[in-house]
Amino acid sequence: MKISDLQFTDEMKDNAWRGHSVETPSDAYRIINNLKSRNKFTDEFGDVKIEYDETCKVYRVPAFAENRKRYSELKKNHCERWGCE
Repeated sequence: MKISDLQFTDEMKDNAWRGHSVETPSDAYRIINNLKSRNKFTDEFGDVKIEYDETCKVYRVPAFAENRKRYSELKKNHCERWGCE
């Protein structure tokens, strides 16, 4: 499945918090709840392949796995050095 295959309910279109949660290359997630937010995501990251993680109820992006791992490691090192809040 790809980002462009996501479908939206009327509730999602009316409530920004009722969309699909999709990974980004960092440790953040993007809520995609309408065509505008989907197009913004694809403009930024492309029409990437996604896989639904039933346990966490989020869409994983296999293409971002290496970037997310690197980002998390850098963040961990930063927190060990400077502390985290």
